[in-house]
Amino acid sequence: EYEADERVSLNGIVYKCFGTVGAPNWCGTYSPEDESGAAAAAWTVVGSCSGVIPPTKAPSGAGGNPGCPKAWVSGTAYEALDQVQVDGMIYECDEIYYGHCPYREPGTVPGDESWTKKGKCEGTLAPTTAPSVPLDAPGCPAAFSASATYEGGDSVEVGGVVYECKAWPYSAFCSLTNFEPGSDNSDLGWIKKGGCDGTIAPTSSPTKPPAELYYDTGCHHPWLASDLDTYVPGTRVSYNNYVFE
Repeated sequence: EYEADERVSLNGIVYKCFGTVGAPNWCGTYSPEDESGAAAAAWTVVGSCSGVIPPTKAPSGAGGNPGCPKAWVSGTAYEALDQVQVDGMIYECDEIYYGHCPYREPGTVPGDESWTKKGKCEGTLAPTTAPSVPLDAPGCPAAFSASATYEGGDSVEVGGVVYECKAWPYSAFCSLTNFEPGSDNSDLGWIKKGGCDGTIAPTSSPTKPPAELYYDTGCHHPWLASDLDTYVPGTRVSYNNYVFE
């Protein structure tokens, strides 16, 4: 793969790659000596040469890290500035077009809009400390059910971990098969909120009203919508075994 303005030599002839720096081009597709004429869309002759130019130092991984980030996987929920590697090359998800990063492969023509080439890498990045899941809630919400329909803000429990369904449009994934909380595709629709234990305590049962509002001698005339015109201050009515004035 070649960048715009990059120069190569072939059989003593120096060629320069056409295009705009950072934009897609055809230089990696057509040889400078392509006999079909397609080379004219990718390369231009700039001179001749002999011998070799001393090589420059190979670039290290982005940020000076000698290891490679994880390989790009189609469908993964990538966010702006996330980094991946493809064939030993590091790419960073764009801050504007990050919505295409899960579906457009870095290093391809459509992927160049969403991914920025950062440099080469070897090996793997040293792992960070495994995150702990705090015990955030005194009880667990209802367990996730594959047959249920979930909306943004809904919380469920899977294996003692609480997940919250993301807001629209990501909430569309929350009720789909293969996007269950804790699965490989969970991040597309669910946010891990923390751990839980037991069940959420039920709300308090309603209490009997104070004695001064409770009449043991019987109920007054029941409240009726048809009698609204007859009620005056001081009128007492009963409704659901309560007396109102």
